[in-house]
Amino acid sequence: MTMRRRGVWVAIATGVALLSPIAVAHEASAVADGSVVASLGADLPWQTWGACGMSTAKNKTIATFKRYGTVQTRLWCGERRWGFRHIEMRHAVDFENVAAGTNLAGNWRYMADYAIRNVLANPAVKFYRLNNKYCYSRSLPVRDARTGQYLKWRTFQIVVDVSQNKIITATPAGGHCRPLG
Repeated sequence: MTMRRRGVWVAIATGVALLSPIAVAHEASAVADGSVVASLGADLPWQTWGACGMSTAKNKTIATFKRYGTVQTRLWCGERRWGFRHIEMRHAVDFENVAAGTNLAGNWRYMADYAIRNVLANPAVKFYRLNNKYCYSRSLPVRDARTGQYLKWRTFQIVVDVSQNKIITATPAGGHCRPLG
């Protein structure tokens, strides 16, 4: 079921509160019982990420996200094992494949931004990894670019080093985070 709220199309789903980048840009919010899922609009104003050139410092912040709606969590340029460079090298194609045929197609970062923002804002699952790292995951709706209908739900995992509030990795996944061991 969908409705229009403050100029943003939203889908009603009990017990879930997801804010897409378009909802954030239009200041849409979840209702008191957490039952509004903001849908994705065709003119998505995603967060613009900064640039990471060949000589850019690994600790340069290119995007920030709020974990649980309050804790600033940064995506740094990083290196091959963590941060933007890791996500770009290892998971960009995965994000492109999920985004194909949706209103987030065209650049893998649009889907990555949507996934990171929503998973960190309201994770369904959280597990401790090692060395102050936590894995957060959530299933998110993906909509058809032409019809607005749900194509599928995809699960995304985000790993964060909570001691530095930095994103280690983000990826579409086959399931939720699990405990190690």
